[in-house]
Amino acid sequence: MIRLFNVSIPPAIFILLIFEILLLSGSFFLATVAFSDLDPADYLLNNYGAIALLLVVFSFLVGMHFQDLYTEIRVKSRVLLVQKLCMVTGTAFLAQGLISYLDSDLRVSVPVMLLGSAIAMPCIFGFRIWFGNVANQMIGHTRLVVAGQSPTLLQLRKWIDEHPEAGLVIEAWAESPADWKAMGEVVRKQQPPKVVFGTRGEPDPVLAAELVELQLAGYEVEAAATTYEAACSRISLYSLRPEELIYSSAFEVTPQQFFYQLVFSGIIAGICFVVTLPVLLLTAALLKTVMPGPVWLSEPRVGLDGRIFRLYRFKAGGSSMVARVVRKLRLHALPQLLNVLKGDMAIVGPCADRPEFLKAIEPHIPFYRERYAVRPGMTGWAQIHLNPSGEVEDTMARLEYDLYYIKHMSLGLDTLILLHTLKSMLMSPSAPARVWAGEQVSSASTN
Repeated sequence: MIRLFNVSIPPAIFILLIFEILLLSGSFFLATVAFSDLDPADYLLNNYGAIALLLVVFSFLVGMHFQDLYTEIRVKSRVLLVQKLCMVTGTAFLAQGLISYLDSDLRVSVPVMLLGSAIAMPCIFGFRIWFGNVANQMIGHTRLVVAGQSPTLLQLRKWIDEHPEAGLVIEAWAESPADWKAMGEVVRKQQPPKVVFGTRGEPDPVLAAELVELQLAGYEVEAAATTYEAACSRISLYSLRPEELIYSSAFEVTPQQFFYQLVFSGIIAGICFVVTLPVLLLTAALLKTVMPGPVWLSEPRVGLDGRIFRLYRFKAGGSSMVARVVRKLRLHALPQLLNVLKGDMAIVGPCADRPEFLKAIEPHIPFYRERYAVRPGMTGWAQIHLNPSGEVEDTMARLEYDLYYIKHMSLGLDTLILLHTLKSMLMSPSAPARVWAGEQVSSASTN
């Protein structure tokens, strides 16, 4: 697995991304050479040409991200792939129109865009068909030998079965003490890159001795919780111990991170508030015409360090067309920008629970209060992965994602979350709300 934005990315996806960046760059460079009278070197170095081409490539990559073309490598439908690539091309042309409006020096001419797209899209289509068929043989899998029995190992096996694109394969599983005694021979026969172990409670002396021997022999030995965190991008609650939170600095939020979260969120919220102010006013006026009473709600939520604050949102209930449009476009959550500007919330962070939901769930899930170590967010790592109900299992999964975010909080991870959020808002507006959803995380915490 390759680390990017503090998240593990399957090697096949990373290689696919690199090759498509090269294909796009080469296609539009050739198109530029074909239609430009300037020397290619002069164009790239002295006429903003390099920046213009980079913006074109970036717009294509963003469009491909929005079309979920980097979630798996196998092509299930060639017709669907053609449709998605056409949508990507249209997105890139729209981006060029915006760039031309903002700065004409960074614009790529229409002939270059047409020729570059005509070269790049068939190449990407053919490359994806070929790569999807041979990626596993070319790149191979990370083979694991697993030892022990623990809930984390069972979680890991389920995740590996559901995500073959991750490139992880369990070659052998030593579950019992009899298997542990023969594990050294199995490992030497399989030659796996990694041995993963997980036990309930303290490790068995027999297993511990075998693991130490394998480690001294040069094999990589790793706890199931570590492998689970790297592969699944979440923290296993089954393996989390109190001393990790008390004595370890892994989940400690530094003053620099607090400052970064406050400033980063404040800047984005300020820009978004100014840009969306006409939308806010129009939404409030339209809601006022279709429903009696106030259109603005202020509800208690649990924030940083368990403090209670008032969360703002539009009252968009009912079956009127205006209310449905507001909910579909998720405009009801725009007033939460004021919460961010006040410092009660962040743009990215765990969801904001109702106080009664916290009282109901905290006795049943250990470490639940740890998610209040940072400010709650309008969107977050859990929100883009889950659309939970009020089930305890869903809340546990949400906590695992929240703990991962707290442990790895960074500008890169926040950027990735915002890209996923934007994709969800633009490309799947009819899906159940899971972003911009401080008040919509679970049925136990909603209206």
